[in-house]
Amino acid sequence: MREERNITRRDFAERLQISYFTLSKYETSEREPDFSTLVRIADALHVSTDFILKGHEAARGQNVEDQTLILMRYRALPPDAQARIRNQLAFEYQQLQAQTKNGASYA
Repeated sequence: MREERNITRRDFAERLQISYFTLSKYETSEREPDFSTLVRIADALHVSTDFILKGHEAARGQNVEDQTLILMRYRALPPDAQARIRNQLAFEYQQLQAQTKNGASYA
């Protein structure tokens, strides 16, 4: 997950206030983090501890990670780009509501 977010191991270790070596051991499953470190990892990656513990297939699967990544990217955008996305989302939702009301499926 760290690599998918383009965070270096060194930067992530600093963010977690642990050594590069310790993080390396966690990532290669040579060592397991204690509970407080696990919580810091989850917070830093904007995921739940369940998601970390159970893997990509659990905790509502890949969808949780996708939504987190979308939200992180949205928050990084300037206000005018966020407004365009909100408008598009509102339009798509209205389309869904209209199609659902008419008995059609949304594709």
